[in-house]
Amino acid sequence: SSCRLAPAPTHPPARGGDEAVRLLLTEIRDRQPLPYGLPDRSPYNYIWAQYAMSFLTAERCGYMNRTEAVARLQGLLNATEKLERHHGFWFDEYDLDTGRRKGDKIYFQGWWLYGLCILKNAYPELSVQCERLLGGMDYEHSGLFKADTRQLAADYFVDHRRISGWIDLYWQPTGEFRTPYVAYSYITGDISPWTRWATPRVVDLEGQSVLGVWHNFYFCAMLVHSVFPDLGY
Repeated sequence: SSCRLAPAPTHPPARGGDEAVRLLLTEIRDRQPLPYGLPDRSPYNYIWAQYAMSFLTAERCGYMNRTEAVARLQGLLNATEKLERHHGFWFDEYDLDTGRRKGDKIYFQGWWLYGLCILKNAYPELSVQCERLLGGMDYEHSGLFKADTRQLAADYFVDHRRISGWIDLYWQPTGEFRTPYVAYSYITGDISPWTRWATPRVVDLEGQSVLGVWHNFYFCAMLVHSVFPDLGY
């Protein structure tokens, strides 16, 4: 069912008859107990993005009150801000007891970056913190961005400055790889990656030429705009 709401929605109590939603909310609440830190104590930023969008969705659809949603999101942001970063980007592995990194790999983190863009506009009380986290990400000096070709690094290992490969805008025409470019353009104002001509990857499928996408296409935060057009991002 549609969850489209006006820019200033009211929040009815949770619909007790919807057992599936009740069970799902119970699960995600249990996975982020007080003091509302990282859900499942997960060090992975794509998991943070999924939970952040879950809290926002539950609140906008009337299944979670705004106070609880903001508290959970605030706790999540506070926990991520304490972790060691490289030019603003989060590492792939952490010792969560100390906040220190356990490995040296970073990557473009498109789901999480775009999630921060969404939260910044959805909750005014979180906007300053989201702006601080977004503003700390330096694509060029982090080693993730190659200015002359406008490409993003797939994986970057900071200790040895090793790059596993460069990704072009149309390398894989899926939401998973295009989302980082949306986040990049949002943060920097640079839309040049979108104006460069490139040929999307085309594959042959039973004699027909079709746009190639991964068979395991993942849900990404960019799709939230179809449910929440009022967020204004």
